[in-house]
Amino acid sequence: MDIKILSREEWNSHPAVELVCQRHNDETPIYRLKAGWYYGDLSIPILEDGSVCAGLLKWLSSEKYNRFFGVLKGMELPRPDSTKIIEDHFIFYGSRVYYHFIVDFLGSLQMHAMSSILGDKKILIGRDLPPQYKKILVEILSVYGYEGGSLASTDTTFFPFKNSFIQAQPTVADKIRNIRCLISKIELGSTLDLRRIFVLRGLVRRRMLMNEKELAYMLVKDFGFSVVNPGKLNIKEQVRHFRNARVIVGVHGGALTNALFANNLKALIEINTVMYRPHLAGISSQLNARHFCLAAKPLAIQEGATYNEYDQNMEIDLHTARAFFRDLFDGKWA
Repeated sequence: MDIKILSREEWNSHPAVELVCQRHNDETPIYRLKAGWYYGDLSIPILEDGSVCAGLLKWLSSEKYNRFFGVLKGMELPRPDSTKIIEDHFIFYGSRVYYHFIVDFLGSLQMHAMSSILGDKKILIGRDLPPQYKKILVEILSVYGYEGGSLASTDTTFFPFKNSFIQAQPTVADKIRNIRCLISKIELGSTLDLRRIFVLRGLVRRRMLMNEKELAYMLVKDFGFSVVNPGKLNIKEQVRHFRNARVIVGVHGGALTNALFANNLKALIEINTVMYRPHLAGISSQLNARHFCLAAKPLAIQEGATYNEYDQNMEIDLHTARAFFRDLFDGKWA
């Protein structure tokens, strides 16, 4: 397949691309595309002639898109089965990764535009989207008049489409502002008054903090933290738990995404073996909160493990951690 990487201007003028809605800030248009293929893992449409505009649509690293385009260049796509073509849908798709689902997918929904222009369209999601993700999506959609029956699903990652709609990616700052706005419109119930939260990671396959229980005990005993295990909560319960948080601590991972629901966050502290990864720093910056990365000692990668060096299990020095939090609450980091 001959892949053509288009600029935004070239994409907007392509005969198979129709701009149906664009916000005043020129950042987040909605397009109707005549025909092509859609790859769900990267949420990227490829037009029939191989044209693509990753700059407008990408939410992962450019390397992943370039690798995918390289694979496509060596393929000849089959003529699509007419019975399996997605037609006249708004393609949402989604992600199983909590951060990406909350920020990159829910955060990209331009509901006012969708409700006025796409009110009678089906919204396509991936069939393996977790039930609680689907549930919060339906709750948000219902605020704007969509019913649960508005959703359709596909069990195919790479599928043909015709006359369907896609949403360009806003900036991360816009996505964070938008998801906070959308969540504020649904009924959450009473929030918990938890000001200092330690986020439990628990028994996971990667990035496990081996002395997590010892750190949790110290934070509760010496600094008045509450321990929250987001894995046991649905999304609305997570929002309620984090709403009043001022200080949030935990191992780098999707659960710390919940910091963006805090109304008065002062500090977000991620524990990691790598001193900088941009996702949580972006949330902190948008909320005008301090962001810290508390260094942990990486442990040896187990033989046969499928994860890379950035996802190693770890251990934190409790004396160093205690000194850090003492300085934090004594105002040294103010």
